[in-house]
Amino acid sequence: MSILNLGYIEIEATNIANWKTFGVEKLGLMLGSCTEDRIEFRIDGRKQRITVRNGPGNDLSVLGFELENEDSLNQFVEKLQEYKPVEVTKENDDAAANRGVKTVYSCVGPNDVQYEFYYGAVEDVSVPYSSPLIQSGFVTGEQGVGHVVLYTENKERDLDFFVKGLGFNISDYINWSPKPGLNVELIFLHCNARHHTVALVCMPSEKKMHHFMLEAGQMDDVGRVYDRLQADILMTLGRHSNDQMISFYATTPSGFAVEFGHGARLIDQHWTVSQYDRTSVWGHKLISPSEN
Repeated sequence: MSILNLGYIEIEATNIANWKTFGVEKLGLMLGSCTEDRIEFRIDGRKQRITVRNGPGNDLSVLGFELENEDSLNQFVEKLQEYKPVEVTKENDDAAANRGVKTVYSCVGPNDVQYEFYYGAVEDVSVPYSSPLIQSGFVTGEQGVGHVVLYTENKERDLDFFVKGLGFNISDYINWSPKPGLNVELIFLHCNARHHTVALVCMPSEKKMHHFMLEAGQMDDVGRVYDRLQADILMTLGRHSNDQMISFYATTPSGFAVEFGHGARLIDQHWTVSQYDRTSVWGHKLISPSEN
């Protein structure tokens, strides 16, 4: 009855045409279903992993979490309904089909993001997954899409939601001082072997999400995407202190970031929670707009 992984994300954007170019020609995503109001991107055999829909938000709108089967989903929902701060609703068949899943429930969580819980995702075998730009493919499977990093102004509330409501576990903490007088706490949470599926940045922001992350199968693909995204680079290549991934950050058409990397370490049965005093061992230099 535990969440397996982050199965899909949905982004609301004012100009999805820009996202189409950004996703396919720069990130190397495979284009799935596409209309004037909605674009689906594929990164593996699943029908959809990243969806961008037309809307004013320019931000994260939906996080979809996968359960193993119908019994696991029903048990999870029953437990979540006992968690008083949220109300869980079963979506209709059309909504499930729109997500490419068998059954889906939803609730509104922190920062007014819609959290969805499902089983029975569609594997699109009629059109096999292929990306000529990402030769090694993306790391998904049991680890899911990747991770998201969310802003929070209420650490206790949001941490309670993920740990007590959704059943996540804390991976580690970073207490970081990016400049004198500014101290930022980051909390990393996992639901599978991926070091973190969700992280919380404890600071105010106009955005709900700081970034989402995609992991390539080989470092060369990270370098190739880095070359294609030179005009959009937000932070240079670097290695993170806690998950040890080598990655970079770029600005998306909606103003938040995407992290693209390779080589993150995995959670195992011997994992212990640690604290770090910086986000990166080296690199991840912030690029000012004038430098692009």
